[in-house]
Amino acid sequence: MLSTPEPDATAEAVHEAMLAHPEEDVTALAARLDLTGDQVRSALDRLSELALVHPSSDPVSLG
Repeated sequence: MLSTPEPDATAEAVHEAMLAHPEEDVTALAARLDLTGDQVRSALDRLSELALVHPSSDPVSLG
């Protein structure tokens, strides 16, 4: 049986924070979640792999 890939707890927290605070960049999300910028970026990579987020053309949102 095939399993559906799921985000880990950090990726899930980042995704929820992004939905609640779409105006925040990586730095703000990291501060909000008590994570490093690298942890948020790694979570965003995972979310992208799962097609839950996609890169923005807005450089401000990339932090």
